[in-house]
Amino acid sequence: MRKFLPFIPPALLLCFLLLNLGLFFTGRGQSRRVLFFPLDSGNGQNGEIRNMRLEKGMEKELKAFVEELLLGPVSLEMNPVAPPGTRLESILYRDGQAYLDFSRELALNNGQFQLDCQKSMELIRENLLFNFPRIQNLVITVDGQLPYSGFFAF
Repeated sequence: MRKFLPFIPPALLLCFLLLNLGLFFTGRGQSRRVLFFPLDSGNGQNGEIRNMRLEKGMEKELKAFVEELLLGPVSLEMNPVAPPGTRLESILYRDGQAYLDFSRELALNNGQFQLDCQKSMELIRENLLFNFPRIQNLVITVDGQLPYSGFFAF
């Protein structure tokens, strides 16, 4: 037993090192993101910090972030950025260019939602550009069309 005592500390250190390396290469980790939502009073916006799982690939990270944003705020003092039922239909990211397509619910405001389509898109844009500084150009479409262009119709 005594002849094994000198090997215990290095063996424990080696196990600790192997465990950390295993967690480093298999664990994806988490990232802190700030999600901005309009205040219930209609004056300004406020942020919520959320821990989000890091995804492999920029498109997956953007998708997870936008889906979290569409869920809305935890605080009752803030409002969601998009009307209920709004979905992210598709996403594409290449070389600093991001293209997001939302369902038509983003543009259909029946008067029950506080923000219009343009303000919702501005908030989504602010959220994305704040949390993903790698995005150089962001294009947001609704049902495959550019809102407020000459050909925007449902």
